[in-house]
Amino acid sequence: MKQIIFTVAAISFAAGAAYLLTRTKKRTARKPPMTFWELYEDNQCSDCGLFD
Repeated sequence: MKQIIFTVAAISFAAGAAYLLTRTKKRTARKPPMTFWELYEDNQCSDCGLFD
């Protein structure tokens, strides 16, 4: 019975450690969001058409 308890505890510990390691991994850098002015300039249409 003790072997089963130790086995379950070891598996639980390993799963918890693996979960923490995957959560603390450095995230990929994201591009900063565009400012209002950048969005405004990006959406301007030169010929007043529907598409840029």
